[in-house]
Amino acid sequence: PDDTMLLTRTDDDCLRLWDVRRMDDPLARFDGLENVNANTAAVFSPDGSAFATGTSARRRGGSPARVVVFDRSTLQEAASHACQTDQGSVVALTWNAAINQILYGCADGSVQVLYDPKLSTRGVLRCLEKTTRRKHDAVVNLGPGRIYTPNALPMFRDESGVGPH
Repeated sequence: PDDTMLLTRTDDDCLRLWDVRRMDDPLARFDGLENVNANTAAVFSPDGSAFATGTSARRRGGSPARVVVFDRSTLQEAASHACQTDQGSVVALTWNAAINQILYGCADGSVQVLYDPKLSTRGVLRCLEKTTRRKHDAVVNLGPGRIYTPNALPMFRDESGVGPH
């Protein structure tokens, strides 16, 4: 959004918002965002009014990973999306400016899309608008009739008794 704000995310379960002109203390610190991956992304929204990060899934029946969005003006959590439990931790994250959708990648290799039907444009919405095409049946039913097996027709019978058995 502007060149003065910086987000950092490390494996200390914390997200920090910095003003790069004063790096002695962060402007805000958000604790309790479990993170076991030092490469977990933190991104600003295209207009700079919000920022988001991912969390790690807790093992052995713990809470699933989440994508957490914060309001930049209030510095409060604005939204949270719990991931499916089998996806693992949220690692990669991007907030696309052209389509206003959040794409995130999980430790299991899956990629998911978060969108708002009113605020997002194109992207995954184009896929949701399309109707499914009707597949043509591969089997054609010609109705009742006789079924001939090759050995039942006189021209295919082997009267000599020679041939494959």
